[in-house]
Amino acid sequence: MLSARGPRPAWFTPRETGGSGDAFKRTGMDVLGTPRNQHAPASYQRADPAPAVAAAGLAGELQGGESVRGGLDVIVPTPRSPDLSAVQQRHRQKAGHPGERCLHWGLNDLKIPPPIEGYGVKSNKGESVEQNFRSGQQFGVAEYINARAEDVYYSTKREPLGKAYSRGHVMPPKVTSNGFQGFGNATETSDHSSKDAIFPRGIKPDPEEVRLQYKRTHGNTKPGEGLDRHYDWPDKVINNPIFRFGAAGNNEVGGRGSGAKAALTMDCGEEELSTKKTEIVQDSLAHFQEIRADRRGGSKILMQRENQYSLPDGHVFGKAGAAHNVTAASCIRGSYTLREQMPDPDLGKCVKVGKRNYETLTPRGVPSVRYDIVPPPPEKRSVANSTNFGDDMGAGSLINPTRFQFQGVSADDFSKRRSLAELRDLLGRAGAIMDPAEMDMVLEHAAIRHGDGEQSASLQSAVDSLTAWLSVQ
Repeated sequence: MLSARGPRPAWFTPRETGGSGDAFKRTGMDVLGTPRNQHAPASYQRADPAPAVAAAGLAGELQGGESVRGGLDVIVPTPRSPDLSAVQQRHRQKAGHPGERCLHWGLNDLKIPPPIEGYGVKSNKGESVEQNFRSGQQFGVAEYINARAEDVYYSTKREPLGKAYSRGHVMPPKVTSNGFQGFGNATETSDHSSKDAIFPRGIKPDPEEVRLQYKRTHGNTKPGEGLDRHYDWPDKVINNPIFRFGAAGNNEVGGRGSGAKAALTMDCGEEELSTKKTEIVQDSLAHFQEIRADRRGGSKILMQRENQYSLPDGHVFGKAGAAHNVTAASCIRGSYTLREQMPDPDLGKCVKVGKRNYETLTPRGVPSVRYDIVPPPPEKRSVANSTNFGDDMGAGSLINPTRFQFQGVSADDFSKRRSLAELRDLLGRAGAIMDPAEMDMVLEHAAIRHGDGEQSASLQSAVDSLTAWLSVQ
């Protein structure tokens, strides 16, 4: 058993070494146990003051009838708790060692799967929107080949991208002409607009009887028109232009009704538009008001007039500043000498002896834009090549690419000069089947178009000559 005072030594509470059955039997017997301090250290045992005197009372029996009389403190042996097995100790363990994870005892021998798999059965969430968009997404040559393969389908011809659905109707020439105004009857136009419908013109106003009827039924009055209930007033009300209902107020001076007048003439005297009479009082009151009150346009009097009168003219309070010529403007602008304003001698050149630069006709170093070497073709250039050859494509090639750019054919390939035999081979592979003599005539015409007399031409010039030859056939 644990205690707040810590564990007790084994000799403090002696226990039987035998089974638990004998200990439980002796608990209820009127038998004295062994001395409490029998196995205690010598410093704890008590000395018997009279060893020759026998102990009082009846001698108890313990362990086969042996008498115990010499002990001073005897206790009844407590039952021994059974030892816990390994499984019970594992079940009772609340916490482990410092830094040890608190794991359920049933998971000690269990092999935990990796975090990627997890527990339970995975749910089928289906495909995401991103997967659906990327499933059939193609770029470059693959997109071009797929577009050419899709042209043979009937739905591609009937539903062209960016155009209306083509149903294959053959319209008569009247419908396809530019002057065709469309099907159905034309809408009849009128000179009347919505403004005329809301605010029509030329309509006579309603008569007075109709206006009065709307006034009585709907309360439709003119702007600023008063409500007339057609009361039959007496003559003193009708004939008096300044007649007012209610009791008349007292208009006498100081009476009722003179509040606004009294507020506007509060500084007047007893008579109207007069000033108050001058009152002669002691000067101490006037001096107090002069010192106490704030003056308009002047400073408050701080009882220092006598000191001010004794000061000379031009006197200034405070400590005078040190006399020097350094001002804020000079600090901002600076006062550097001409030598300090000159550039440093090592600006743009080396001043060390033996390592100074010298001018040469041939530039030294490697330029940032490599115009000094022949660049490789852009379509054959590695993506890891970061050298700037001065022929980088701008944003226009990305926004508006050429027709054959995704096939690896650039615009420079059409303007490159080629031999006539190479042009004949390219046109033949492109499907231009012609008589050899006519093909030679077309290619010679393409070479003449360059005007330099060489037997070579560009592919664009050959295509233009072929187009012109086919147009006259």
